[in-house]
Amino acid sequence: MARPLTVKINETVSELEKRLSRSITARERERIQMIYWLKTNQVLTRPELAKLLGRHESTIIPWLTLYRVGGLKKQYFLCDYEPKSN
Repeated sequence: MARPLTVKINETVSELEKRLSRSITARERERIQMIYWLKTNQVLTRPELAKLLGRHESTIIPWLTLYRVGGLKKQYFLCDYEPKSN
């Protein structure tokens, strides 16, 4: 049996829901979705999380590390493009 994930999530469920609805790219959406599932205890282990996301565990481990280090801003803004400032 896999160890339970222990990630401290600072955002509230409502914040995560808002960010999910506003997400522009699939990349943002899947990473926010991952944090949302962890926050709401819908997923408890890495293998479960990887299966739901359709990714390999070795893909989601760096995402979790980025979240632990810098939160959502650091994690989901790692995009292939630079956002334009108005």
